Amino acid sequence: MGVVIKVGLFTGLTNAVNANGLFDYFGYTVNMAAVFSSKAKAAIL
Repeated sequence: MGVVIKVGLFTGLTNAVNANGLFDYFGYTVNMAAVFSSKAKAAIL
């Protein structure tokens, strides 16, 4: 059994907020990448 990796990529504009020295990204582009990632087939390394 290996490590399971699922990746979703989507390009476009996004919003970024710097809170407490860490960036938080949100918006349509981030949501679409999350949807693609959730529907991706897992690959095993």
